[in-house]
Amino acid sequence: MSEDPIICTCNNVSRSTILKTIKEKDLKTEDEVYEATDAGMVCGSCCADIQEIMEENL
Repeated sequence: MSEDPIICTCNNVSRSTILKTIKEKDLKTEDEVYEATDAGMVCGSCCADIQEIMEENL
């Protein structure tokens, strides 16, 4: 089983959850990811990681 890192520790959002949500909802921006997953909505320290995930998958 591969490791699924938690990207947003404030809201316990994993990388796989972010990727799944991007694909299922056809998200195109970081703001859409924040809204759909609640990642990045508290302290913001994961926003750069979310941006990187978006860039890798667009």
